[in-house]
Amino acid sequence: MSHYTELKPKFLVKSEAELIASLRNTFGENAVEVHDKAVSIGGYDSQAGKKAHIVIRKADVKKALGVYGWNDIGYERDMKDGMYKLWADPTDFPKEKQNLVAQDYAERVATKKLKAQGYTFKREVLKDGVVKLVATKYS
Repeated sequence: MSHYTELKPKFLVKSEAELIASLRNTFGENAVEVHDKAVSIGGYDSQAGKKAHIVIRKADVKKALGVYGWNDIGYERDMKDGMYKLWADPTDFPKEKQNLVAQDYAERVATKKLKAQGYTFKREVLKDGVVKLVATKYS
């Protein structure tokens, strides 16, 4: 049976723009809803009762990932620790897809921070899919 699992990805609330960009890259530009106040996310039998600030609806999950799409995916801001809680059904949002979002997010955060420090970048994708960023700063 379908169910929500609370996951704790290492996504910072202060880097929300990078998370949204990564999710749009994965699910599509118009598939990502962003709310100031948490909204309900729907499940297989709508009993979930979970809320989130960033939401990908189940129809968009199904379309983008080619999975069942029984549940919405939601990222809830946790202002106590400055991180996000991820509400997802592992059937709808497999670990390998979560890892792709995490990789995209990490690359965006690193690029933003290092560009602010005056670095330029060269991006390389290795055979195993690992992204290598080479940062250079000339003085």
